[in-house]
Amino acid sequence: MELTKENRVIGSHKLNDIIETANSIEVFDFIAKIYNEKLSEKLFKEFHGILLNNSLSIFDCKLAGTYRPMLARLSKVELELSSPETIHFDMELLLQEYNEVKMDTRKIAEFHSKFEKIHPFHDGNGRVGRFIILKQCLDNNVDLIVVHSEYEKEYKDALYIAQTGNGIDALVNIFEKSQRRFEKTIRKC
Repeated sequence: MELTKENRVIGSHKLNDIIETANSIEVFDFIAKIYNEKLSEKLFKEFHGILLNNSLSIFDCKLAGTYRPMLARLSKVELELSSPETIHFDMELLLQEYNEVKMDTRKIAEFHSKFEKIHPFHDGNGRVGRFIILKQCLDNNVDLIVVHSEYEKEYKDALYIAQTGNGIDALVNIFEKSQRRFEKTIRKC
């Protein structure tokens, strides 16, 4: 009853959370199908389009799978993001820099930091960025990087440090800590 009256699922989740969770499973399956396909702007847009498919937000549906047409700002941090006019160019440069390189945890952290600073989509950049990390790990035989919610603040702080040119080491440390935590979790299963 709560679902139909208030768009809420039992607990604090909204119907859109359920839709995006189901869509996340589709992105995961898609990544498995395109194993070893080079990263591209087309793939990033496909990840985003699948992730926001059937979103309850008209705005999200309209812009799903496309780069943002407006300026963006992050809340709580001062960071200059790519303008709508430079997103395509910035993404091309990022892909040129990393597509021919063997990716390890450090390179994945560098790529992630730069992708998140470009912030190509109006919404969902973090989720798309984490799916890119998954694909990079799988394609390069790198231990999976799954940042647990207990590391969220530390991750965001480290990402900001990297994006402001103050070094990548803190983000690499979070990724390595996440790899160890995920490995322990898998061993328990």
